[in-house]
Amino acid sequence: MDSGYLNPSSKEAIIHFNTVKPTKIVDILTKETFAVNNATTKVTVPLGLFRFIDVQLNNELK
Repeated sequence: MDSGYLNPSSKEAIIHFNTVKPTKIVDILTKETFAVNNATTKVTVPLGLFRFIDVQLNNELK
């Protein structure tokens, strides 16, 4: 059983982008946008719920 289920609290997810460069990151439900700093994004997940994010990538080929 997940401990977040019994004692829910806000969590922070850290997303790392290794070989791709995102240009825009948006929560699908709330339309909140997230900043990208050094190929890393931090997303707060309130009370152990789910967040659905849309990541738009840069189309440049290298």
